[in-house]
Amino acid sequence: MPKSRTTRSLAPRDPLATLPRQEGSIVIGDWRPITAPMQDVDPAFPMKVVIWMEGPAGIMRGAEPVHTEPQAEMPPEDAAVEVLVRGLIAAPGAQPLLPGRIVVADAALVPALTRRFSALHIPIEVDATVSPAFDEIFAELFTSMGFNAEGGVVPFIWDVPDALLSDLFEAAKRLWRRKPWEYMLDHPTLAITLGENHFVDGETVAQAAILGAAGEVFGMALYPNAAEYEQSTRQGGAMQREDSAQMNAMIAELRARGLPVDAIPPALLAPMLQDLIQDERSPDAQIKSIHKDAIVCWFDPEDEVQPEYLAWMQEHGFAGASRDAIPAHRSLDVRFDDFM
Repeated sequence: MPKSRTTRSLAPRDPLATLPRQEGSIVIGDWRPITAPMQDVDPAFPMKVVIWMEGPAGIMRGAEPVHTEPQAEMPPEDAAVEVLVRGLIAAPGAQPLLPGRIVVADAALVPALTRRFSALHIPIEVDATVSPAFDEIFAELFTSMGFNAEGGVVPFIWDVPDALLSDLFEAAKRLWRRKPWEYMLDHPTLAITLGENHFVDGETVAQAAILGAAGEVFGMALYPNAAEYEQSTRQGGAMQREDSAQMNAMIAELRARGLPVDAIPPALLAPMLQDLIQDERSPDAQIKSIHKDAIVCWFDPEDEVQPEYLAWMQEHGFAGASRDAIPAHRSLDVRFDDFM
């Protein structure tokens, strides 16, 4: 009988071992918590964002949020190190390499770094003085995610007299209770005679479009006249096509810069990018690109509303019609200050 062959199992080779080593290169890293409340995140274990840079050129090697709760897939320190590993192997716009040293601001990262890089004989150092080098990057990243520069809550502020807001919230409650979207579409609109209470000079009959035909957003948009509504519907389709292409380009650019856009929930990323698009437009173009002169009210479930807005409502004594009907009010008219 022929002799049987034995197969020797080989351990997978560490992908880092194949990278070219640059002794003069230094990678520095730091991480900071997001202290603002986040959906599905236990406040006792706040999410952290870790950033790795190759200095002194400041090449971004990785920037991602990591979970810190005990039930996470891996300890946060190990997750932070894996962000670095991926960045050394394939960072956008940077060549793969092994650095000569790794320097971190937080000593808590040292054990995980040592476990991952000791076999490669890369020194790990702690130097808290590198932390200020990340201040501007963290501030930019946190504010782009809707937090303040330190990753905390941005207080909700609405500089409008409480007497007027009280009427506004009561009107929203009546709108929710009547639920016109259950028996009406957004077109044709309703004509509402405002008389002296108009919000655009010379326009005393407003047009109300009921929101809710698609079964997703419920509320009402109020336009000063029929022409404004008709123009907004024409521009809406064109704007969506234009903005979709621009948002895709922005996502690709942010990803290439190493920012963790893929880790940001789409529901948060889309309005953030939309705001950036509006900021880049000239005032005239911006006015033309949105629903001109509209005053909009819509409703969200309480668990989908920003906590700072709920805190502001409670502080001012306002409430929604129910826990499923927290009203949001927005003006899409630069002249709305005259109305409010």
